[in-house]
Amino acid sequence: MGLPRCKAAGSLGVCIPRPVPVPVPHTICLAPQTDTAPNFMGASDSTAGWDASHIPSLTGKVVIVTGANSGIGFITALELARKQAHVVLACRNVERGQQAVNTIKTELGGTIHSAVEFMELDLSDLHNVQNFGETFLTKFERLDILVNNAGVLVPSQTHTAGGLEMQFAVNHLGHFYLTSLLFDLLKRGDEPSRVVTVTSLSHSWAKLNLSKLPRSRPDKRTYSKEYATSKLANLLFTYELDRRITAAGWAGKVLAVAAHPGIASSEIPLKVLAEHFPSWMQSFVVKLFEISHLGQPIGRGALPSLFAATGVPVESGDYFGPDGFLGIRGKGPKKIESSRASHSEEDGSALWALSEDIATCKFEVKK
Repeated sequence: MGLPRCKAAGSLGVCIPRPVPVPVPHTICLAPQTDTAPNFMGASDSTAGWDASHIPSLTGKVVIVTGANSGIGFITALELARKQAHVVLACRNVERGQQAVNTIKTELGGTIHSAVEFMELDLSDLHNVQNFGETFLTKFERLDILVNNAGVLVPSQTHTAGGLEMQFAVNHLGHFYLTSLLFDLLKRGDEPSRVVTVTSLSHSWAKLNLSKLPRSRPDKRTYSKEYATSKLANLLFTYELDRRITAAGWAGKVLAVAAHPGIASSEIPLKVLAEHFPSWMQSFVVKLFEISHLGQPIGRGALPSLFAATGVPVESGDYFGPDGFLGIRGKGPKKIESSRASHSEEDGSALWALSEDIATCKFEVKK
């Protein structure tokens, strides 16, 4: 199957500063593993009490999880593989991506009956994204779940080779382009497919300025603001994709949903939190947050993404987060509301057009 005629407007590739890797224990089990859940698109009344044991069998399903070598992405890939999905870990770092695949295979041992594999994906480089799309389309005839999970939070004026602000390029633009390349494949399945985009609580304090966004110049005092803006872009994209799916008559065929992990024990959300305190307090705030248990383990942080990808009831345009204190933590996922700014149809449409322009592609959701 041919790709949409999207030609990258030059490489955006640079070396993204490596985040501190999240230690992955040899044995990871979020909940007792049972197979009593409903079918992939079955019926359910509530998210109350939902955990990874409720993920239904995903035998025969094909899944992509971006940024799956550590953190929320790794747990997401692990739990979907546990339920027999064919999971592609799409990561920039080859060594760490393959290591994550090996860890999943070791963890699941003889219980895994489908493939788990690594494919290289550098979301800061549109040529690389296009190569990923071409390779994927030659290898697979279906795609059931696309989890746009990868994210970067950079502490200085870091930009792609093409001059784009790195967080905008990786967190939003790369995922926008990837989704456009694979959208026709998402429509092929006999059951509804899902595009899950992982955002952040920080989107709620973001302000969108499309004229400055792509090439903004954040410094150490403002990088978390740029991160928050990229997370707002994730929601604007999700809701605009939902509107276009509905307008094209594909409602119920492809679901565009979003999720956030709360404040999980990973580097990015703690950095965002600490940025709102004076520099001399930031390391203390991070340590205090870690020992006070106000946040939550990564395993619980992955539950909103896992529910968005597999749970019921889920409708296109839904947004999920932790069900506990201020959405920071929780025992499980629940449907929540995002900021008023994230629902702006004008901004959603404008961001879509801007993204097409930068990537020199036309992402059409056709009837």
